[in-house]
Amino acid sequence: MNSQSLAFIKTNIPTILAISVALVIAACSPEATSPAGNPETAPPITINDVLSQEHRDEGHIKRDKYRNPATTLEFFGIKSEMSVIEINPGRGYYLEILAPFITGNYVVAGNYDLEAESDYVKRSTKVLYDKLESSIIYKNVEIAHFDTNTLDVSDSSVDAILTFRNIHSFAGSNGAKSSFKLFFDALKPGGVLGVVQHRAVDVPENAYLDSFPASELEKTGYMPEDYVVSLAESEGFTLEEKSEINANPLDSGKHPRGVWTLPPSLSMGDENKAEYLRIGESDRMTLKFRKPQS
Repeated sequence: MNSQSLAFIKTNIPTILAISVALVIAACSPEATSPAGNPETAPPITINDVLSQEHRDEGHIKRDKYRNPATTLEFFGIKSEMSVIEINPGRGYYLEILAPFITGNYVVAGNYDLEAESDYVKRSTKVLYDKLESSIIYKNVEIAHFDTNTLDVSDSSVDAILTFRNIHSFAGSNGAKSSFKLFFDALKPGGVLGVVQHRAVDVPENAYLDSFPASELEKTGYMPEDYVVSLAESEGFTLEEKSEINANPLDSGKHPRGVWTLPPSLSMGDENKAEYLRIGESDRMTLKFRKPQS
C-alpha cells in the first residue's frame, strides 16, 4: 500500500467507521433476514405471473383465450420444480411460458438440424434457435433430439412430457405408436403425459384403432379421441383424467383445409375469413395420462 493510500485512510477513518457500522446494522436488521427481503426465499413465480411478462409474443397472447395455458398446465399438474419435456414446441407458444416458470429441467425435443436436407427441418430449427437467442429468459432451456423413433433422453428420467397439437403429425408418418412408447420409457414411474390435440367429431367409435390411417383423416389435423386414448393405453399409460378446458363447440371439424382453415393459420385467406374468426381455434381434447408406479 503506498503513502497516498495510507494518508487517505487516516484522514477518513471516521467516515469509514460510520459506513461500516451502518452496513453491519443493515445486515442485522429484521428486514434483511426476513423472507420478504431475501430473494432466495421470495415467493415462486406463477404461470399467471409469466402470462403478463413482456417477453411474450403479441400473437401468442391473443391465443390465450383459446389455449387456456394456466388452466391447462394446472390440470396436468405441472410444478415449477419438475423436469419437463415439451415435444415439438413449434413457434414457442408454450416455450415462452414454461422457460421462465420451470426451475427444474425444461427440455424442448424435436428434429433440429440447420444442415438437414429437409427445408422444413431447417426452418423449424432456425425458428427455435432465434427464439432461444432472443432473451436471457431462455438461457437454461435444453434441446433434445426427437423423431418418432428416437427421444434422446435417459429412460425413467422425466417428471412430465407435454405434447400440444402434434399427434396428427406422428400418425401421418406412421409413428404415433412408437412415439407413445418413447414417452412412456422416458417418464419416471408415476410421471405424467399431457396431451392436447385437435379433436375429430362424428367419427365412428373405434374406426381407426386397428388400421389407422384408414383414411386421410390425419391430414386434416383432427384425430379421434378414442384413437389417442387407445394409443397411450397400448403402451402402458393409464388415462387419469380428461378435460373440456380446450373444447370449442363452434368447431365442426369440417373445413376445406382442415384445422389450418381456422385461426391462427387462416389458410383460406380472405375467403370466409369472418366466419372462421367467429369459430376461433379448433376444438381440442385435453388428456392426462400417467405412467404406473410399477
